[in-house]
Amino acid sequence: DDGVGNVLRQIGVRILDAGAFSDQTRRGATMMLKDFVHPPNSLGVTKALVNSFPPDADETDIVRRLEIRFKGIPDDDKEKLRAFFCNNMEEQSVMETESTLLLRALPIYQVYNQGGSSFTYSNIMGEKSIPPLGANTLLLDHNFVHSSDKESSFIQSLGIPRMKMSDFYEHHVCQRAVERGLNPAAEESVLKLLRDIHQISEEGGGSQWIERVSNIAFLPNRLGALHRVSDLYDPTESGLAGLLDDSMIPGEKFCHQSSIGSLRLLGLKSTLDAPGVVDIARGIEKAGAAL
Repeated sequence: DDGVGNVLRQIGVRILDAGAFSDQTRRGATMMLKDFVHPPNSLGVTKALVNSFPPDADETDIVRRLEIRFKGIPDDDKEKLRAFFCNNMEEQSVMETESTLLLRALPIYQVYNQGGSSFTYSNIMGEKSIPPLGANTLLLDHNFVHSSDKESSFIQSLGIPRMKMSDFYEHHVCQRAVERGLNPAAEESVLKLLRDIHQISEEGGGSQWIERVSNIAFLPNRLGALHRVSDLYDPTESGLAGLLDDSMIPGEKFCHQSSIGSLRLLGLKSTLDAPGVVDIARGIEKAGAAL
C-alpha cells in the first residue's frame, strides 16, 4: 500500500524498492537480503520499527522518539497505519513482547477527550481501556480508547481490555460523583445503574460489588447533597411518612418504583434508627427556632 509506505518512510522505516531489480535478478537479490529485509506485512513492519530504535532504548525513550517522528503526520495517515495493522491482526498472535509494546507506543489511536465528544491521537501505553458497550460517552476521558467493532479486537489483542460495566459504574459513575459532583450525564447513568443493578452487580461479583458501591456517597438527597444510600431513608415507607425532612430522603427522581428496589438493595433504610431520631429532633428544633 503506497499510502502506508509513505507514512513508514516519514517515521524512519527504510523500504526496499523491489522495482530496482530486474525480473532476472529479483529472486537472487531477495534470497541474498532475506536476513536483512522484513516482509511487507504487519509482523515485518513492526519488526522494522523495533529495529529502527537503539537496542538500549527503554519504553519511555521509544514513546518520546515516536512522538517526535509523528509530529506533522496528518491524521488521515495515522488512520491508514492503524487500519493496516488492524486488517492484518491475525499476525499479532505470533508477535514478541517488544513488538506488542511498540504497537501500543504508536500515537495512532483515538482516545477520548474529557467529556467524550471528541478524540485525540495518542499511544495506548499505561492503564487504558475500551469503554463498555452502552457506557455514556459524556463520562469518558483520555483513559478510554475509541474503536470500531473490528478495531476493538485488534486493540484487545495488544492487551487493552474492554472495561466491565460493573467497573465503569463503580469507578466512573459513582466514585466520579464523589470527586466531581453529579452532573446531568452522571445523574442519567446513576438512574440506569438503578434500573439494571441486578445484571451489573452479577458481572461485578454480586454481594461484594453491592457492598463496595453502597459505601460510596453518590446519591443526592432532596437538597442535592450526596450521601451513601445507607444514610438515607425510604420515603415510600408509611411508618416514616411525615417524620422525614428533605435531607433524609433520596432526590425525587431516584424514588420511582423502578429505582426504589435497587436503593433498598444498596441499603436504603426502612426503619428509623437512633441517628435518624436525632436528625429529626434537630430538624424540629431548627423549624421551631425559625418561627
